[in-house]
Amino acid sequence: MQVLDPGFIINLAGLVVGTVGVGLAVHSNSKLRTAREAVKAAERKLFCHMAAEDFGEIARQASEVIPLVGRRDWNLLPKLAIDVSNSLGDAKGRWEYILKPLDRDQLDAAIDSIQNFGAAVPGLTQRGDLTDAEMRAIIGTWQTLLSISSYLSGRLRRQHLQDSGEKQ
Repeated sequence: MQVLDPGFIINLAGLVVGTVGVGLAVHSNSKLRTAREAVKAAERKLFCHMAAEDFGEIARQASEVIPLVGRRDWNLLPKLAIDVSNSLGDAKGRWEYILKPLDRDQLDAAIDSIQNFGAAVPGLTQRGDLTDAEMRAIIGTWQTLLSISSYLSGRLRRQHLQDSGEKQ
């Protein structure tokens, strides 16, 4: 009978320990990758919810302005236009990575329209009565903003809910 060399036994034990170590490292790495993916998914879900809330608030602000325009109550409109424009710019900048390119373009156009409206209000108040076409254009500007912000709020809420459904 042949006796095994102690060096060979130590080498064999080292090979087994090394193989087990590599297996554990691969397993730990896959768990870490899964955990990172879960964190990113949770962040995206939270950010979609927060963005939906922001755009919902902007839609609410726009819906409050439309009756003021209809009543020709020009006193509060310059401040509201500035507030809404600032809210839009803030939301666009904060959630830019969530928004699609078309969404960003629509928000840019809405911001420009609202800023132009805010700058024109003092002239409107001095001029007096507006024509029906001018009133429709002004209300149309605010309705467009309402539509864009409501759409974004709804799309982001749907995305938030779809992300929730996929994880369950």
